[in-house]
Amino acid sequence: MTDQPRDWLGRPHLDWSPDGTPRSLDHDDIYYSPEDGLAESRHVFLDAVGGPALWNNRPHTVIAETGFGTGLNFLATWQAWRSTRKPGQHLTFISVEGYPLTAQDLRRAHAVWPELQNLSSELTTALPPAVPGFHAVDLSDNLRLLLLYGDAGQVLSQLDAQVNAWYLDGFAPARNADLWSDRVMTEIRRLSAPGAILATFTAAGAVRRALSALGFDVIKAPGFGRKRERITATLPGTSPHIASATSPVILGNGIAGRLLHRALHHLGVEARIVAPGPARNTGGSENPLPMVTPRLTLDHGAYGLLQDQTYLRALRFYGSLASGPEDIWLAPRGALAVAREAEDAERQKRQIAFANWPCSLARLLSPDEARALAGRDLPYGAISFPSGGGLNKRTLIDTLWSEAEILWPASAVSVEGDAGHWSIRDSNGLLAETDCLIIAAGPLSTDFVPMLRPATARVLGQVDFIRRSDPGPALTFGSYLSPSVAGEHGERVAALGATFNREAAFQPGETAPADSETATNFRLLSERLFGQEAEPTAATAWAAWRLTTRDRLPFVGGMGKGRFIMTGLGSRGFTYAPLLADMLAAVIAGAPIPVRRDIKNAIAPNRFAHLV
Repeated sequence: MTDQPRDWLGRPHLDWSPDGTPRSLDHDDIYYSPEDGLAESRHVFLDAVGGPALWNNRPHTVIAETGFGTGLNFLATWQAWRSTRKPGQHLTFISVEGYPLTAQDLRRAHAVWPELQNLSSELTTALPPAVPGFHAVDLSDNLRLLLLYGDAGQVLSQLDAQVNAWYLDGFAPARNADLWSDRVMTEIRRLSAPGAILATFTAAGAVRRALSALGFDVIKAPGFGRKRERITATLPGTSPHIASATSPVILGNGIAGRLLHRALHHLGVEARIVAPGPARNTGGSENPLPMVTPRLTLDHGAYGLLQDQTYLRALRFYGSLASGPEDIWLAPRGALAVAREAEDAERQKRQIAFANWPCSLARLLSPDEARALAGRDLPYGAISFPSGGGLNKRTLIDTLWSEAEILWPASAVSVEGDAGHWSIRDSNGLLAETDCLIIAAGPLSTDFVPMLRPATARVLGQVDFIRRSDPGPALTFGSYLSPSVAGEHGERVAALGATFNREAAFQPGETAPADSETATNFRLLSERLFGQEAEPTAATAWAAWRLTTRDRLPFVGGMGKGRFIMTGLGSRGFTYAPLLADMLAAVIAGAPIPVRRDIKNAIAPNRFAHLV
């Protein structure tokens, strides 16, 4: 294994003309026509694929683009979509970019078109950081922008989608051959739905021949401005209607179930939530001070990719929630991953180099810098994650917890059926029926899917509450210490935890805190935070069960016969859930999958079938 950064991503070098047109110094080409870039986008791309007629009779339309660039094609499409879409219609716009521009550069490029300023502002506010991978950005008007940052051939090979229209808008083939390579063209063909329409500014013979060889019907059309010709292409056939589940039932009322409900709703699928039992708690989702922090690794595989992508999606998701009277994030924002010894500090250096994140996401701190932020001596330094930290559970309850009604059973439920028809019953009889059952019941999930038991374990976790007078950020050190909040008696209280007890015997229902778990938390605080002593408070400790897996990867996906699962999130439920809910909702709704195929395959529920 090498510690070289996991994936390549270019840093663009620009030259700006007096009229505000950007030029790529990396490819010696302009991003759009200096005559009128917006008019060019409409003529060459939007109008060429049919404009609003493309989505007129589709509940869900997918447009994909090679070369996001300044986002001008996207904004032109969004503007038309906003003014013509029908209620209930959805658009996913997928765009590949190997040299992502900053939000500041995008705003500068858009400034010459006043009519785009509101859309530009929303886009640039939500723009993901320049980190390789898939980045789903949910915008207004039932519009999802799925940005694929990285090498075009590589990221397209990791995409699952059925694309209705393509914008091929990389720099000229002579200046950016990789974006027009046989590999890219082959992936475009694989991802195209029957009847897909393709538009591009170029009329290069090599592009025409490549598309024809892949089965597209290619024609020349008038170009824009001084460019005489361009081409359009159509894949023969009729785009099939992709049927999604009509009324899924989600068995589970914790963070996984609630975010699945929300993600399905955003794709036009209305689900119902059934609690797996009469207890009003939601297991690990009841954590009163949940944390969202990354787990940097040196892993080139699916586990490392999952850690990066779930954390970045969680930041965007929680940041997008309406905060109401209180912010969604606890103050102060941020988290420090504490190096506990010299070997730990050296490993952190390697992890930072491997991740290759911008300093706005992660930065290595010297002992003096760490001390200044933490308000305590950290002799081996730390990694600062300025965007992570603790979540305000009260705000979460006011938003996520109020979005869906929960059907509460009179007893523990049972599931009956197969072949795509499922019945959920309690002691009083039938509760719900569905052709799409989604199991998201945390540690109870294996009661409904016994085949997963050999690959899972129910692990007890307990959080204790201690006094914390300093105003420092969250600290992680194997355990974690949250920022402080106001306690019931006027003291500043922080969460300390959580234990990871594999030996405890599982008991369903309410879980009582144990003095032995408190002792473990206090001991680990002292051992791992350089003698820090815990000062107990009057606040009652909290305990719950988690479901963990053999390979530390969750179970998410379909199991056949109308049954799906999302479980095994372990202690990272609040970090994992936003992206994994998006993924599973897309699978169920037949929408583009917002995660790489290697991640999707790595977390498939059937990967331990050999153990059954």
